[in-house]
Amino acid sequence: MTDATRFGLVGLSAIAVLGCGGGGGGGGSGPSVPPGQVSEDGAHLVALQTASLVQSLNAMNGAALSNAVVGLALSGPQQIVSGSAASTALIQRAVSEPGPAGGTVTCDAAGCVYEHYKTEVSGVSTIEMDGSVRATKAGDVTTVALDMNLKSDLTQNGLTQTANYDLSGAIDISATMIDGELTTDGTGQASFSGQNYSYKYFEQLKYQVVALATDGTPNGGSIYAKWATTAAGKTQGYEGTATF
Repeated sequence: MTDATRFGLVGLSAIAVLGCGGGGGGGGSGPSVPPGQVSEDGAHLVALQTASLVQSLNAMNGAALSNAVVGLALSGPQQIVSGSAASTALIQRAVSEPGPAGGTVTCDAAGCVYEHYKTEVSGVSTIEMDGSVRATKAGDVTTVALDMNLKSDLTQNGLTQTANYDLSGAIDISATMIDGELTTDGTGQASFSGQNYSYKYFEQLKYQVVALATDGTPNGGSIYAKWATTAAGKTQGYEGTATF
């Protein structure tokens, strides 16, 4: 699933209340939502993806680091509590280059800085990115900081939508531990079947001292995940905690 498609599905989910299973959670911010069914496989995948960020830094590939962090912020919570959503590579090369529809991105070994970077997807969506993903290192710990704004315009299958998302947070990663959190906070306007809607969207990943084995797999601690859409006075979403 592409990030542009995810923007569209957020709008659709604000229109139609969806249902899925139950299972525990707790400890986050944002609107109140019920417990969801926790996917242990999804949580392990998120932990592995997060631990692998250091590999991108070691390879001096800041673009890969940036892509992965943005993907985790946009899809990580739903991998854990509502199935899997694959992240999309947004930038392919660690260089300074113009956006295909305007703006620029400048990447180096420690991450990327986006300035009104615009891309079009299949003629139905335009995404504009501003902000940065940057990594710093202190001793054995690498801190990856996310500070990004995404704007999206989408017209597809009768849905017209504009969305504005703020992505933020910081993760500490070492060979033995992950700790920190990523948060996505957004608003949008959607028109579907002749009706207009406004919605708010929230996602959160909280790494709670996740211990890593020598092969990078999680073997201690936990990850809390939450997503929520609020529209027309109703909130739908789920939260859950995967304990390793």
